[in-house]
Amino acid sequence: SPSDLLPLNGGYGACGWQIQNGDHAVALGPVHWDSESYCGHTITAQYKGKSVTATVADLCPGCAGDHIDLTSSAMAVIDSSYINDRVITVNWHFN
Repeated sequence: SPSDLLPLNGGYGACGWQIQNGDHAVALGPVHWDSESYCGHTITAQYKGKSVTATVADLCPGCAGDHIDLTSSAMAVIDSSYINDRVITVNWHFN
Protein backbone atom coordinates (compact mmCIF):
# COMPACT_ATOMS: atom_id res chain seq x y z
CA SER A 1 0.00 0.00 0.00
CA PRO A 2 1.39 3.43 -0.81
CA SER A 3 2.28 5.75 2.04
CA ASP A 4 2.87 9.49 1.76
CA LEU A 5 3.82 12.30 4.15
CA LEU A 6 1.11 13.77 6.37
CA PRO A 7 1.82 17.54 6.37
CA LEU A 8 0.03 18.62 9.56
CA ASN A 9 2.55 20.21 11.91
CA GLY A 10 0.33 21.70 14.59
CA GLY A 11 -2.83 21.35 12.54
CA TYR A 12 -5.93 19.56 13.72
CA GLY A 13 -6.73 16.15 12.28
CA ALA A 14 -10.20 14.80 11.67
CA CYS A 15 -10.06 13.04 15.06
CA GLY A 16 -10.12 16.45 16.75
CA TRP A 17 -6.65 16.84 18.21
CA GLN A 18 -3.46 18.58 17.08
CA ILE A 19 -0.92 16.57 15.12
CA GLN A 20 2.76 17.54 15.32
CA ASN A 21 5.40 16.31 12.86
CA GLY A 22 7.14 14.70 15.85
CA ASP A 23 4.08 12.52 16.54
CA HIS A 24 3.88 9.06 15.06
CA ALA A 25 0.47 9.61 13.50
CA VAL A 26 -1.38 8.23 10.49
CA ALA A 27 -4.26 9.36 8.29
CA LEU A 28 -6.52 6.64 6.92
CA GLY A 29 -8.30 6.73 3.59
CA PRO A 30 -12.10 6.62 3.31
CA VAL A 31 -12.09 2.81 2.90
CA HIS A 32 -10.80 2.39 6.48
CA TRP A 33 -12.08 5.60 8.11
CA ASP A 34 -15.40 4.22 9.38
CA SER A 35 -16.79 7.43 10.93
CA GLU A 36 -13.86 8.07 13.28
CA SER A 37 -14.17 4.66 14.98
CA TYR A 38 -10.41 4.07 14.60
CA CYS A 39 -9.34 7.43 16.13
CA GLY A 40 -6.72 6.70 18.79
CA HIS A 41 -6.15 3.13 17.60
CA THR A 42 -2.74 2.20 16.26
CA ILE A 43 -1.39 0.67 13.09
CA THR A 44 1.99 -0.87 12.35
CA ALA A 45 3.62 0.02 9.03
CA GLN A 46 6.53 -2.02 7.66
CA TYR A 47 9.04 -1.09 4.98
CA LYS A 48 12.26 -2.90 4.05
CA GLY A 49 12.49 -4.77 7.34
CA LYS A 50 11.74 -1.77 9.56
CA SER A 51 8.47 -1.05 11.34
CA VAL A 52 6.77 1.85 13.09
CA THR A 53 3.63 2.11 15.17
CA ALA A 54 1.44 5.15 14.49
CA THR A 55 -1.79 6.44 16.03
CA VAL A 56 -4.81 7.06 13.81
CA ALA A 57 -5.37 10.83 14.00
CA ASP A 58 -6.75 11.98 10.66
CA LEU A 59 -8.71 11.22 7.50
CA CYS A 60 -7.00 11.31 4.11
CA PRO A 61 -9.90 11.97 1.70
CA GLY A 62 -7.68 11.49 -1.36
CA CYS A 63 -6.18 8.19 -0.22
CA ALA A 64 -7.58 5.38 -2.37
CA GLY A 65 -7.78 1.79 -1.17
CA ASP A 66 -5.19 0.97 1.50
CA HIS A 67 -3.16 4.16 0.93
CA ILE A 68 -2.18 5.90 4.20
CA ASP A 69 -0.39 9.12 5.11
CA LEU A 70 2.25 9.09 7.87
CA THR A 71 3.83 12.02 9.72
CA SER A 72 7.46 12.77 8.86
CA SER A 73 8.75 11.34 12.15
CA ALA A 74 6.94 8.05 11.53
CA MET A 75 8.22 7.92 7.95
CA ALA A 76 11.79 8.59 9.13
CA VAL A 77 11.71 5.47 11.33
CA ILE A 78 11.10 3.17 8.37
CA ASP A 79 12.75 5.14 5.53
CA SER A 80 15.75 7.38 6.19
CA SER A 81 15.41 8.74 2.62
CA TYR A 82 11.72 9.62 3.00
CA ILE A 83 12.24 13.25 1.93
CA ASN A 84 13.60 12.10 -1.43
CA ASP A 85 11.38 9.03 -1.76
CA ARG A 86 8.18 10.95 -0.91
CA VAL A 87 5.84 7.99 -1.57
CA ILE A 88 6.83 4.49 -0.51
CA THR A 89 5.00 1.17 -0.57
CA VAL A 90 4.44 -0.23 2.92
CA ASN A 91 2.65 -3.17 4.45
CA TRP A 92 0.43 -2.10 7.31
CA HIS A 93 -2.18 -3.50 9.65
CA PHE A 94 -4.33 -2.42 12.58
CA ASN A 95 -2.97 -3.46 15.99
